[in-house]
Amino acid sequence: MRTDPTTAAARRLTDEAARLDAAAHALATADPGSTTFGAAAPGRLGELGRALHAQWQADIADRSRTAATLANRLAEAARSLQAAASSYDGAESTATRQSQQVGEP
Repeated sequence: MRTDPTTAAARRLTDEAARLDAAAHALATADPGSTTFGAAAPGRLGELGRALHAQWQADIADRSRTAATLANRLAEAARSLQAAASSYDGAESTATRQSQQVGEP
């Protein structure tokens, strides 16, 4: 089996899907803590800091889920592309073998 551009593209998509999935997991665990947002401050400023931190956590969780979903879709596209390349390679081999059997070059 030869390495063709389609197979190489599928491999690159697989690699990028893995990188995106790793980034999604890293993003999900990123949390500088509520004190970074001023949550430990007294009164209204502390309330605002806690609210900002909660909003930041929710937004980061959403972005992480989105990235993970896109990584899965990219990996599925890579699998589909690889399957198509394998099918094409099989059809090409069959056609070559059949043409040789009937004496064509």
